[in-house]
Amino acid sequence: MPRFYDERELEGALVVDSEGLIYGKVSKISVEEDGVKLHVRVDVLAEVEEVDVERLREQLKGKVPEGIEDEEIVSIAKSFGLELPKKLVKRELQHEKGVVPVEQIACIAEGGDVRVVVLSTPREAKYRGIEERKPEYADLTGIKGKIVISLSGEVLGEAVGIVVSTGKPGIRVRRLSAKKTINWLRLLRDLKREKRDAALRLEAKLDPYKNPKISLERADDIVNLLRGEGIDPCLIENYVEEPEGRSYIDVSWDEIKKIGDVVLLGN
Repeated sequence: MPRFYDERELEGALVVDSEGLIYGKVSKISVEEDGVKLHVRVDVLAEVEEVDVERLREQLKGKVPEGIEDEEIVSIAKSFGLELPKKLVKRELQHEKGVVPVEQIACIAEGGDVRVVVLSTPREAKYRGIEERKPEYADLTGIKGKIVISLSGEVLGEAVGIVVSTGKPGIRVRRLSAKKTINWLRLLRDLKREKRDAALRLEAKLDPYKNPKISLERADDIVNLLRGEGIDPCLIENYVEEPEGRSYIDVSWDEIKKIGDVVLLGN
């Protein structure tokens, strides 16, 4: 029986179409008259105009208390009838790209703390005007760094290069599980037994359902979160997990179904 996911567990997950092209990220799940839908967003870098608060502070220096909040500064400036200085800044904005019926989900793949929704349709390919096609040997030249996903529901890892065997090529994949991780979900679950309130606050800061396992490279972030709640950071040591199995695996060319922004393997 396949695993099911709620909105919180899927939010931010990568969405890939049947050609291996990235369509966007999951933003939410909705229930509509004609079915249940997955909403997909893209993060767009755009220039937006906003109030130049620093200039405003200079203009109002000596007229307002030090350390006053930005919102209050703007409100006071308006009450004085001042023209608000503006500036252009770059912001990453979320834009809803499309709505996908759940019937178009081919699989939801997992590996480490990564989740990827793979669609059964060439949705992004159509958006880019790209024809459906089979992978070619030439695609291997740009294989390094691409995420490798099996349609059986596993994010295997990252392609690191080309390998060869008798009569055929393949790719070498560094498994996501090759790195030590902190089992954040289990840590918070256990912490709830003794310090429930602290555990709930930590959940709100770093969602364990979206981030069940945290790379040991981010240990300093976890240490700071625990210290902020008065918890001995040495607790982490009990939840560090070793990678399972081999650090690298080799995948035969015959198993590769699509090479796009990611590599899709057959079941």
